[in-house]
Amino acid sequence: MNHWMKTVIPALAGCFMALAASVAPAQTWPSKPVRIIVPFPAGGAGDIVPRIIGERLSEVWGQAIIVENKAGAEGAIGVNAVAKANPDGYTLGVATSGPVVIGKRLFPNLPYDPKTDLAPVVLTYQTPFVLIVPPTSPAKSLSDLLQLAKQNPGKLNIAIPNSGSVQHLLSEQMKSVTKIDITNIPYKGGSPAAIAVASGEVDMSWAALPNVMSLIKAGRIRALAVSSEQRDPLLKDVPTVGEQGWPMLVAINWNGLIAPAGTPEAVLEKLNKEINAIMAQPEVARQFSQMGVSALGGTRQQFSSLMSNEEQKWNKVITAADIKPL
Repeated sequence: MNHWMKTVIPALAGCFMALAASVAPAQTWPSKPVRIIVPFPAGGAGDIVPRIIGERLSEVWGQAIIVENKAGAEGAIGVNAVAKANPDGYTLGVATSGPVVIGKRLFPNLPYDPKTDLAPVVLTYQTPFVLIVPPTSPAKSLSDLLQLAKQNPGKLNIAIPNSGSVQHLLSEQMKSVTKIDITNIPYKGGSPAAIAVASGEVDMSWAALPNVMSLIKAGRIRALAVSSEQRDPLLKDVPTVGEQGWPMLVAINWNGLIAPAGTPEAVLEKLNKEINAIMAQPEVARQFSQMGVSALGGTRQQFSSLMSNEEQKWNKVITAADIKPL
């Protein structure tokens, strides 16, 4: 056997063995129930969407999908449980900006590193934030609200659902770019913040659309603007921040699925492919739409790029607004 055969053939054999080892888990996986950890309380879109997906994955695989709520610490408790889980494909988790993008910058003692301890699976949905005010507010537009705030410096307040949330940073960005002086009032979640606006306890808030759709329809709050680049199909009469002269306030509320770093690539790709197929089903798209969210999907690389872009965006806001670690 010549030198080429002695060196190349063993190398090729090693490559084939590595490839076989990476594919094998996907061929037999899943052979037992799969757990999806939701880092929020039950009931919101971030909890319902993985349940919809899990139900259909269970039908495809013939295995139970167990959705487990681990709320607390602005989502860090649940995401940490994913990061520390065995990377065998049997633990997944729900990811949002707070615990996987913003958290590392604002919470120095975060017990995991989102970049090295987590693996993206698929982007499930996105939805805009809505700037809401009480129905008794004299403001009928974003411009009205900004003018009202400038006429009353330091007297208006804004409900913040969770310190370190995207709504918190979006509120700080609004204060920074529009030069208004308003006071942050923290609440434990989006729903309490929205109810505080509806009752007139606070003057305004940025809210995730699924959390306030019913309140808007019932006339209990007024929507002044959406943070998306285009108008939302469910709020066709509500103009975007860009239409009202403030394109720098564009922001999205996104949600995806993640796995522990080290989960076999073949399993991650299989998950991505099958969840994309599920979200393409008309009935699933309808269920998502009823909650005020748009089913997305896409490749794992696209999800990773979105998270990277979001990190850069919000790090700039944190620096510009001089937001200190919490």
